[in-house]
Amino acid sequence: MKKIVAVGIVAILVLGIGLVAAQKSLAANNEISTAKLNKSQGLNNSNMSKSDIFNMSEIEERTKGLSEEEMKMKHEEAVKEAQEQYKDAMREIEKRKEATQNINDLEKNYATIRSYYHADYTADGGDSAEGGSGVGYSDAWTSGNEIHIMSRAEGPWGEYWAHGRNWDRFTYTSSDHWCKVKIYYHLRGRLMSLGGNNDLQIHLRVYDRTTGTEIDNKLILSDHGNKYYDASKTGETQVYLMNGHTYDIELIGDNEASAWAISGALADFGYQEFDGDWRWVKWNHDEVTWV
Repeated sequence: MKKIVAVGIVAILVLGIGLVAAQKSLAANNEISTAKLNKSQGLNNSNMSKSDIFNMSEIEERTKGLSEEEMKMKHEEAVKEAQEQYKDAMREIEKRKEATQNINDLEKNYATIRSYYHADYTADGGDSAEGGSGVGYSDAWTSGNEIHIMSRAEGPWGEYWAHGRNWDRFTYTSSDHWCKVKIYYHLRGRLMSLGGNNDLQIHLRVYDRTTGTEIDNKLILSDHGNKYYDASKTGETQVYLMNGHTYDIELIGDNEASAWAISGALADFGYQEFDGDWRWVKWNHDEVTWV
């Protein structure tokens, strides 16, 4: 998880001016600036979500009587607490995943003297976790091929994260060989910054269950700031697979939102939009072929 630690005054990305100088104008002009931001991202009332709505006047009210130093200190404490929660949650997910059984589903496996092909269009399992501290909330769950992760934070201080993963488990049945592992997925959701920080990371992980070791964990997408996604994506890596070993190919999504003083941040790849579409990181299928 990318560590976000606010040092000094957070820049107001939407307005392009310093936080302290912009506190009053940010709250007063929030409806105008948010409307412009929505338009720039191609958003309207139908493809927005309840998580997109911030009330900067309420955030400003919560900061009254608090010094800049106090808000900064409280935010740093929230960041440390969230990071410890994340570490503990990842250990628990690994334990639960180790206890899961193999699933025989719609896998495709072809092996010849000169080639190998494996693909799976249904995730064999999934898990999730969420946490944070301060003002805000997060949510995470998996459903079939879908990963849902949502993090939102507000001032005077807040730090929230969400994690989800799906995996394909298969036994490699060919000679030891370098292989290309490719994942196909769909990404729909929003990164939104009103003076705060956000982050989205997608990883492709290959885990050898036979030896209990991580073979690779590749970052295939990373983004932050202000952006709306609704597109099919791919990611790939190369690994050395061994005959008879059982592997997990994992699609992993992480996001977080961080805010302090008069600011807000959102990373929503989980909630339902007003038109009925779900924001998600959705497994399509994976492929394993010889290099």
